[in-house]
Amino acid sequence: MKNVMAIIALLAFSSVSTFGQTTKNDTATVSKVRGVPVFVMCEPTAAYEVTANVTDDDATSYLNAASGESTYRTIKESCQVIVDNAQRKQKKGKLSFDAIIISDDGHTGTCIKFKEVK
Repeated sequence: MKNVMAIIALLAFSSVSTFGQTTKNDTATVSKVRGVPVFVMCEPTAAYEVTANVTDDDATSYLNAASGESTYRTIKESCQVIVDNAQRKQKKGKLSFDAIIISDDGHTGTCIKFKEVK
């Protein structure tokens, strides 16, 4: 009886560990904001390097904070401001990027450039 219980426990454990694994072939369609690929609470699977960090701070958020108005933004609005700030800095030649990874809080973005595949 003990052998049967041990075999059942072993089979249950091995099936849980087998089905609990994730695969490296996960893919998704990446959303674009103003033509820029944006990864929200996720990362690209391709190799990349970080080029800069950008926030969702802009004149409107400073004016609202100074006047006591709410500075609340939806994640979509924050993404648009982050992309606008990054594109403005890119036009000025301050940074270069291919895509942006948005942080979990939605207030900062990490600008990245993908590495070339050899």
